[in-house]
Amino acid sequence: MPAGEFKPGQFIRLMRRKAGFESFLASAAAIGIGLIFGLILLVIFKADKSLYGFSQILLTGFGSSAKFAKVLYQAAPLIMTVKSARGLRMRAPEPS
Repeated sequence: MPAGEFKPGQFIRLMRRKAGFESFLASAAAIGIGLIFGLILLVIFKADKSLYGFSQILLTGFGSSAKFAKVLYQAAPLIMTVKSARGLRMRAPEPS
């Protein structure tokens, strides 16, 4: 097998060994559940326009470079808060 090629299940096994993989999966699941919940609410309140509204939620932030920059600008405080909280995380002392 040439260098750089993976067997079908090898990539998944390699990713599971990475330290942040579980955290990534948890974040992706939370985002997915939130989007599905939002779509359900859109269907409940305005069924005829729910798919249009959902597409606007997903695509508006990526419509232009200015809109994407605004999304990043508004998300920066939240990102920095999470990063600082992770850095200050309290850990239990190791038992001696």
